[in-house]
Amino acid sequence: MDYFVLIGRFLLDQLIYTVNGLLEVVYRILEHWAVLVGVACGLVVLLVFDELVQRMGTAPARQGQKPPMNIQRQHQLLTGITILASVLVGLAFPTPVPQLGAAMWFLFVLAMLVMPEQQVNTLWRSKMALLAYCAVLVAFKIVATWTMAADPREWAAVIGTVGEAQRVIAGSRSIILSIASYVSWFGVPAGYVVYLFQKFAAHPMSLRSPLARAGEVAWLIRQRPD
Repeated sequence: MDYFVLIGRFLLDQLIYTVNGLLEVVYRILEHWAVLVGVACGLVVLLVFDELVQRMGTAPARQGQKPPMNIQRQHQLLTGITILASVLVGLAFPTPVPQLGAAMWFLFVLAMLVMPEQQVNTLWRSKMALLAYCAVLVAFKIVATWTMAADPREWAAVIGTVGEAQRVIAGSRSIILSIASYVSWFGVPAGYVVYLFQKFAAHPMSLRSPLARAGEVAWLIRQRPD
C-alpha cells in the first residue's frame, strides 16, 4: 500500500511541477505582451500586405497564359529586419518603449486596411518609421552610456574642483537624458501618427468602394460595370 502512495505522491508532484512551469512560462510571455503584439502585427504585414504588394509588381497574364511568378521578396526581407529590430529594442528597453512600438505596428496594420489605395507608400514609409524609432532608441542608449562614463576627476582640471565637476556633470547629464528620452520615446511615434493622419486626410476614400486598392479603383473607373 505504501508503494502505491509513493507513486501517487510522485505523480502529483510531477503534475504540480509541470503546471507551475507552464504558468511561469505564461507569466514570462505576458510580461512582454507589447512585443508579442508587435510581432503579430509584423507577421500580418509580412504574410498578407507584403505579398499583395509584391504580386502587384509581377507581369500580368497575356493571351490566356499564366503570368510569370518572378516575385521579388525585398518587401518581406525588410519586414523581417524591422520585426527583428523591434523585438530587440522592445526587450532591451522598459516601459513605454515596447508599448509605443506595439502601437506603431497596430497603426501600421490599421492604415493598410483603411487606406488600401495607398498601400505601397504606406508599406515602405511605415517600415522606415519603425526602423527610425529603433535607431533613435539605440542612439539614446549610446548617449546615456557616454554620459555615465564622464569622470569628474578628469573634468576637475577644466572646471576647477572635483565637487564642482560632479555638480556640472550631474546637471548636464540630467538635462541631456531628459531631452533625449522625450525625443526618443515620443518623437518618432508622434511623427508617425501625424504622417498617417495627414495621409488619411489628403487622400479621401473612394465613395464607391472604400476598401478597394488603387488598381481595383482604376479598374472600376475604366470598366464601369454598372
